[in-house]
Amino acid sequence: RCHGDKEQESRLELTSLRAVLTGGDSGPAIVPFAPTASLLLELVTDAKMPPQEPRLTRRQIDLLRRWIVGGAKD
Repeated sequence: RCHGDKEQESRLELTSLRAVLTGGDSGPAIVPFAPTASLLLELVTDAKMPPQEPRLTRRQIDLLRRWIVGGAKD
């Protein structure tokens, strides 16, 4: 709800691969093949995003990491 097609906090939209790669005020949300350079992964790993419950599970975070490592294919 914070980064959807109707509302984008920090001008970040997470509804499509193109939007994720474009990013928002802080730059691209992810960098394909580079999990350590991917701000989205950092924020969900550090439990800063989403700011409220429910947070992503370890399994969901691992899936996101593997998707980025694999090139973040659509």
